[in-house]
Amino acid sequence: MDHLVSIIVPVYNAETSLDKCLSSVLQQTYGLFELIVVNDGSRDDSQKIVDSYVKQDQRVKSFIIRNQGPSIARNVGIDVAQGQSIFFLDADDSLEMNALELLVKAQEKSGADVVVSAFDKILYGLESASKVSHFPEDKVLNKQEICDYALSYMLQPGRYMMFSYCWGRLFSSSIIKENKVRFLPSLRICEDVHFNFEYMHYVNKVSYIATTAYNYQFGSPKSAGMNFIINDKKPLLFFNNIWVAYSSILRFIEAFGESRSLADARRITKLGHISHSIVLLIRACGCNKGAPLFKLVNEMVNNPIVQDNLKYYAPMKGQSQLLPIFLRFKLVLLTILIAKYKYWKRYKKKTGKP
Repeated sequence: MDHLVSIIVPVYNAETSLDKCLSSVLQQTYGLFELIVVNDGSRDDSQKIVDSYVKQDQRVKSFIIRNQGPSIARNVGIDVAQGQSIFFLDADDSLEMNALELLVKAQEKSGADVVVSAFDKILYGLESASKVSHFPEDKVLNKQEICDYALSYMLQPGRYMMFSYCWGRLFSSSIIKENKVRFLPSLRICEDVHFNFEYMHYVNKVSYIATTAYNYQFGSPKSAGMNFIINDKKPLLFFNNIWVAYSSILRFIEAFGESRSLADARRITKLGHISHSIVLLIRACGCNKGAPLFKLVNEMVNNPIVQDNLKYYAPMKGQSQLLPIFLRFKLVLLTILIAKYKYWKRYKKKTGKP
């Protein structure tokens, strides 16, 4: 295989996880890669760790920019990437030793424009992992199947997660560069979703492999998305960011979908916006407390887009029945309490951690 993979890692204050992340790349069974590390203005010792890897291996390339968020950092990586494929890796996460080998082989076998793998999901601070499989076995999706999956994702974003993330998959570098597909700098959350569906306009098929290739750590209070959700001075942007991302899904379905009417797709987009907002709200409430959290939830219940889209929300099996009611009636404290309980039930209860 003569297939260079450009691995792009945006880094911001990741000194506690970065060594494990980068070492998992250098240990790959597939060695034809370049590792592009973009330091997004870190204020800890992240750069010292990066420098040690640059000295250790000539495939590692370091870039330092002022802090502008992961979207800009990834775009910088895209601009300098030399590989046939682009692979995004978050600094909190790590790869299985044969990750690149699995993905490259699947791409060359299927000729797909993007290759996605199963991944292990690890709650921050714990070692135990749960596997996330998008399908029970290897599968190749055509354009219409991608549209159908997108509709399912909007209805149940916590279940249909294949396009929730940009990491853990091979993208075609030529598709990205020739069509100027980039991460939207104004988005601080859901930038992955927006990027994926801008990219999907140029995709004919997606290859999925049911083998775990990626280890995803979530729930870290230091993650870029979680910090934005809680600490940003304008929490209103949190919900507007989700709406921008979901609008990109709607544009994709309008362009290529066949199985549903446009009116139905628009209704599902509004419903999906609420579903995704609730998923992230539960995570935010589970990881945080105090005045910033109260401010976030208060902004949510008073957001006109949220209130309008709540009219279309009908909880499906496994989704919260109470949260949309509390949101509709702007009951901030009850919303926080139920969201915290949901987080405990979904994540902490399984581990026995407080």
